[in-house]
Amino acid sequence: MRITSWRCHLVYEEAVSKLATSYGPPMSVRPHVILELHTEDGQIGYGEASPLHRFTGETAASVRFMLESEFLPAIEGMDPMDMAAIHAKMAYLPANHTSKCCVDMALHDLVGRALDQPVYNLLGGASRELVKVTRPMGILPIDEAVQEATRWVSLGYRALKMKVGEGVAADAARVKAVREAVGHEVTIRIDANQGYSVAEAIRLGRAVEDAEVEYFEQPVAAWDLEGLAEVRRGAGIAVGADESLQSLEAAMELARRRSADVFVIKLIKLGGLFEARKVAAIAEAAGIDLVVVSPFETHLGAASGIHFAIASPLCRRAQELSIFLVKPDREGCRIAGKPGWVDRPTVPGLGVDGAAILASMEGITPLEDSGGV
Repeated sequence: MRITSWRCHLVYEEAVSKLATSYGPPMSVRPHVILELHTEDGQIGYGEASPLHRFTGETAASVRFMLESEFLPAIEGMDPMDMAAIHAKMAYLPANHTSKCCVDMALHDLVGRALDQPVYNLLGGASRELVKVTRPMGILPIDEAVQEATRWVSLGYRALKMKVGEGVAADAARVKAVREAVGHEVTIRIDANQGYSVAEAIRLGRAVEDAEVEYFEQPVAAWDLEGLAEVRRGAGIAVGADESLQSLEAAMELARRRSADVFVIKLIKLGGLFEARKVAAIAEAAGIDLVVVSPFETHLGAASGIHFAIASPLCRRAQELSIFLVKPDREGCRIAGKPGWVDRPTVPGLGVDGAAILASMEGITPLEDSGGV
């Protein structure tokens, strides 16, 4: 089996989740790059790149350019089952993790379909039957935050993630109000997206101690690994590393410094499932939990996260993969869900019909499609 051709599609759709964060207001429309990998025997695998430019510096246009001009020509003729060799081939250019993740996703989908196996079986098999899912919430006025939180809980969610970064006093008041409204059977985690100094983050952690916050995600700047460790020691709260975790080397350093209790796995930051499994090995050795986050992806991109969470024993907490519950009936989606949980996929590959998702996208024109041989 050899990769013989490919097609990239740059498409747009209205954002499913619109969250105000410390970075600023949400985007209303998001671009996605959908990749098709074709083999000589007619197999097709689908991958997705939905970049976060503030995380990796990549845009949808730059991802498509790198795929078409560099990575896809480099792997033409290779066997998609030789994933280590393909990743080594792409390593001649550093970074570009979202572009590499798109290829990695399509490879796993392609190999799973060829072997008639769901992707989690390529990752070592299932560790669980169901994945608990959390609901993210943007920075909102207190009354709106309480209203939204109680609505999600009434729909069956038992885990919430609240964006913070508005200011210590305002954030603490909002978190406490939500905790009082939803009770103590619901887990609450908070995420500052680098919005605080070390001192501010420690103050917030102490201020919400009674709110039983599960963990504080990326309280300080991505580069400040010692600052993360200070918050972890000084705030009396577990810490999650997101923007700080963008490579295997970063995972090693975070573990060495004891800077995090949770590694936030965004596949676009790491280059896909192949590299994420290496990060998981570091986490296991260091006693660190994993939480998979699908950052504004379609069902296709989020499906990779589902398979990773199904396979990894470290994904014990609620995972941020809620698109299957927000839009469960989308054509082409083979992963069924119920409020607060996502079921284990049972069909080959990623379990999502990439062609159907691509066809349902708005804004596709012949000028936005490209091909290569």
